[in-house]
Amino acid sequence: MSERAETGPMKFGDDWTGVFIRGDNAAGYLMALTNVLRHPGPFTMDEAALHGLLGVLRSSHERVGHLSDTQLMKPFGEAVSDPARFTPVDEGKACGSAEKGLSAASPLPGDGSQ
Repeated sequence: MSERAETGPMKFGDDWTGVFIRGDNAAGYLMALTNVLRHPGPFTMDEAALHGLLGVLRSSHERVGHLSDTQLMKPFGEAVSDPARFTPVDEGKACGSAEKGLSAASPLPGDGSQ
């Protein structure tokens, strides 16, 4: 077993399988998604990266994904030191994002609309 979580399907206890995306992978997906949304057009390397993201997301679907690739974790409450820190908070912010001032409405990096 790896010493770190890898991008791919992850399951806490008997909860639904979800997806963990490592920060280094998330940065690449963010750039690719931003480029494709800003500059739609012919097939690009960014679109190829997004097909990879689709595969990662598809891997969490228990009927489609390869369950042998699923990273099995302890139940969430046992896997984190302070589960209350990860409960949703006001204004649609969740998972500790309140202290960082992030929300779903935050502009994309380099968006110019800040």
